[in-house]
Amino acid sequence: MALDAATYLAEGRFTTEITALAATRDLCVERIGDRVVCYPSVLRVDPELTAVEIDGRREYGIRPSRIVATLEAARSRASRFRAAPFFDAVEAAYLHLTKMSTGRAPIVRLIDIWDLLTLRPGTSSEYSKAEFARDLNLLDESGVTVGAAGRTIHFSASSGTRTDAAFSTVGRDGRPHIYWGVSFS
Repeated sequence: MALDAATYLAEGRFTTEITALAATRDLCVERIGDRVVCYPSVLRVDPELTAVEIDGRREYGIRPSRIVATLEAARSRASRFRAAPFFDAVEAAYLHLTKMSTGRAPIVRLIDIWDLLTLRPGTSSEYSKAEFARDLNLLDESGVTVGAAGRTIHFSASSGTRTDAAFSTVGRDGRPHIYWGVSFS
């Protein structure tokens, strides 16, 4: 009996196989919403196209061993993430939400930043919460803490990390990293 690839992908069996195979290769894989995160990659399964999207690139070869090899390769190569432009985008959204130019630095929920960054129709499906969380972690790990305008970024954690407004991802160390709020001073 032939495998129905669309059903295999839709039912989650593919994701289960990816997770199990990745674990045998010391890759930490977490399901976050409708995405699968394996530092530094975010994977989206598309049953309709019988394809997998890894970091925005569509892969039609959906053999689990091939996908895990792609995740391993992404982990071992240098990141193409550009921290400064992402920092500037988060800072601009923060300033828009707080209407702040000088003075105290209120904490803004990152969900509000993401909502603003994905305001254009269709953008939230193109730039998922899992991808935003990954980018927050890459920024956090990059060491870039001061932007072009001289403001310093501060990530805040609170009881808000236990809500749906928190962003969770897997860091370089394989542990979950949770982001909830941000401020600039």
